[in-house]
Parts: sequence; C-alpha cells; structure tokens
Amino acid sequence: MMWWLDSRLAFNASYSHLELDIKYQDSVWQPDIFFENEKIAHVHAVTSPNKLMHILRNGTVVYSIRYVHVD
Repeated sequence: MMWWLDSRLAFNASYSHLELDIKYQDSVWQPDIFFENEKIAHVHAVTSPNKLMHILRNGTVVYSIRYVHVD
C-alpha cells in the first residue's frame, strides 16, 4: 500500500473518502514505483484487477495493488 498527497483532488463533503472504480484509477496521477533489490515479481493473476484506490478529503490518495513475490 502506498499513499501520497495531491491537493488538486481535495474536496469538501460530509463523507470521509471516495473509492474509485477500477476504470477511473488510471486517470489519477500515480508516482512511478520500484522495489529495491527485487529480482523477479509478477502481477497477481485474478479474473479482475486487484487494485484499490481511495481519495481522502484533503487530497491524500491511498493506493493498493497486489503483486506476488517470486523466489
């Protein structure tokens, strides 16, 4: 799981966060990530993408995607 602040996404509402549908997640800027010292990994194979993205009121983006470590 990772998170970052993007103040452009801040909103004022009574609910605490938005959960983005998978089809809109690629529209949100995401930092490039890398796994230091990782030699082999692959995306977890499931019938639908295993991703979660929440946007909090202050513009904090919480993002989670399932990767599987391969020995």
